[in-house]
Amino acid sequence: EKIKPFQGFPDFWVSNSRETRQVLGKIRYSHTAVPCRITRVGEDTMTAEFERPVRAITPGQSAVFYEQDYVLCGGIIDRKIPESM
Repeated sequence: EKIKPFQGFPDFWVSNSRETRQVLGKIRYSHTAVPCRITRVGEDTMTAEFERPVRAITPGQSAVFYEQDYVLCGGIIDRKIPESM
Protein backbone atom coordinates (compact mmCIF):
# COMPACT_ATOMS: atom_id res chain seq x y z
CA GLU A 1 0.00 0.00 0.00
CA LYS A 2 0.99 3.63 -0.30
CA ILE A 3 2.99 5.13 2.54
CA LYS A 4 1.71 8.35 4.08
CA PRO A 5 4.67 10.34 5.40
CA PHE A 6 4.67 13.63 7.26
CA GLN A 7 7.28 16.01 8.57
CA GLY A 8 7.27 17.19 12.17
CA PHE A 9 9.30 18.89 14.86
CA PRO A 10 10.36 16.45 17.58
CA ASP A 11 10.15 17.63 21.17
CA PHE A 12 12.56 14.87 22.16
CA TRP A 13 15.07 12.79 20.21
CA VAL A 14 17.22 10.30 22.11
CA SER A 15 20.03 10.20 19.55
CA ASN A 16 21.79 12.63 17.23
CA SER A 17 21.90 9.84 14.63
CA ARG A 18 20.56 10.50 11.12
CA GLU A 19 19.88 6.82 10.49
CA THR A 20 16.35 5.62 9.78
CA ARG A 21 14.68 3.76 12.64
CA GLN A 22 11.82 1.27 12.41
CA VAL A 23 9.29 2.18 15.13
CA LEU A 24 5.56 2.33 15.89
CA GLY A 25 3.78 5.64 15.39
CA LYS A 26 0.48 7.08 16.61
CA ILE A 27 -1.14 10.34 15.58
CA ARG A 28 -4.14 10.03 17.89
CA TYR A 29 -4.40 8.63 21.40
CA SER A 30 -7.20 6.26 20.44
CA HIS A 31 -5.56 5.02 17.21
CA THR A 32 -3.65 1.76 17.03
CA ALA A 33 0.10 2.24 16.61
CA VAL A 34 1.27 1.67 13.01
CA PRO A 35 4.74 0.49 11.97
CA CYS A 36 6.70 3.32 10.39
CA ARG A 37 10.19 4.56 9.57
CA ILE A 38 11.43 7.80 11.10
CA THR A 39 14.48 9.76 10.00
CA ARG A 40 15.96 12.88 11.54
CA VAL A 41 16.55 15.32 8.68
CA GLY A 42 17.48 18.51 10.54
CA GLU A 43 18.28 19.90 13.97
CA ASP A 44 14.60 19.91 14.93
CA THR A 45 12.97 18.13 12.00
CA MET A 46 12.18 14.52 11.20
CA THR A 47 10.14 12.64 8.66
CA ALA A 48 7.97 9.58 9.23
CA GLU A 49 6.75 7.12 6.61
CA PHE A 50 3.93 4.84 7.70
CA GLU A 51 3.81 1.33 6.25
CA ARG A 52 0.07 1.55 5.69
CA PRO A 53 -2.33 4.46 5.26
CA VAL A 54 -3.11 6.50 8.36
CA ARG A 55 -6.38 8.44 8.35
CA ALA A 56 -6.57 12.18 8.81
CA ILE A 57 -2.94 13.21 9.24
CA THR A 58 -3.35 16.90 10.03
CA PRO A 59 -0.80 19.70 10.58
CA GLY A 60 -0.80 20.84 14.20
CA GLN A 61 -1.53 17.38 15.60
CA SER A 62 0.91 15.58 17.83
CA ALA A 63 2.61 12.37 16.78
CA VAL A 64 4.30 9.95 19.17
CA PHE A 65 6.79 7.22 18.24
CA TYR A 66 7.52 4.11 20.24
CA GLU A 67 10.29 1.52 20.31
CA GLN A 68 8.82 -1.57 21.95
CA ASP A 69 6.95 -0.21 25.00
CA TYR A 70 8.97 3.00 25.35
CA VAL A 71 8.30 6.47 23.98
CA LEU A 72 11.21 7.31 21.67
CA CYS A 73 10.17 10.80 20.58
CA GLY A 74 7.23 12.96 19.65
CA GLY A 75 6.51 16.07 17.68
CA ILE A 76 3.96 18.33 16.08
CA ILE A 77 2.98 17.51 12.50
CA ASP A 78 4.14 20.32 10.24
CA ARG A 79 2.76 19.04 6.94
CA LYS A 80 1.69 15.94 5.10
CA ILE A 81 3.88 15.02 2.15
CA PRO A 82 1.80 13.85 -0.85
CA GLU A 83 1.96 10.15 -1.63
CA SER A 84 4.28 9.03 -4.41
CA MET A 85 2.79 7.48 -7.53
